[in-house]
Amino acid sequence: MRRKSLIALAAAVLFAVALVATSAGTHMPSFMRKPAPATTPQDKTKRTPKIPPLASKTRNDGVYIESATIDDTFPGGTLVITVRNDTDKDVASFQVQAGDDVEGTHGAIEVGQPPAITAHSTSQLRIPLPNINSLDDEVSLNAVLFVGGSESGEPGALKFIKRTRGKAEESHRKGGSQ
Repeated sequence: MRRKSLIALAAAVLFAVALVATSAGTHMPSFMRKPAPATTPQDKTKRTPKIPPLASKTRNDGVYIESATIDDTFPGGTLVITVRNDTDKDVASFQVQAGDDVEGTHGAIEVGQPPAITAHSTSQLRIPLPNINSLDDEVSLNAVLFVGGSESGEPGALKFIKRTRGKAEESHRKGGSQ
């Protein structure tokens, strides 16, 4: 009889522990927990951000942002922006903005350098996604400066390009590099 009561008491204690663990939900014995769904490392890190809207702040319809894509082959990902020049003129410099990150290609600044974008071709900029504060903001082409001096875009962006270009030309005249 004593043996049966010990077994009944052990069963009651085990049932009570299981009941308390189930109601607590966090400290269940491993044999009572449901297995977690299998996840791979990609499941945790693989999230493709949306591509921000594209815009142009230049009045020249021949130079524009053709596309923006996400390249996730690098940690954190990279926004790849393709700028197209459909004009007959070479682009010396241009400036693109993504969020607070402003990027520019200042080719053809010094004598002998190739243009940033030759006529009827494209150029790509790569901006690490961690450098961009928000992909909700548009990606915009702020300014274009053509070989030969014609220009289009926001005054502040054009001023920056010209100032950078002037410093490089002055450095070149003095025999130094940028």
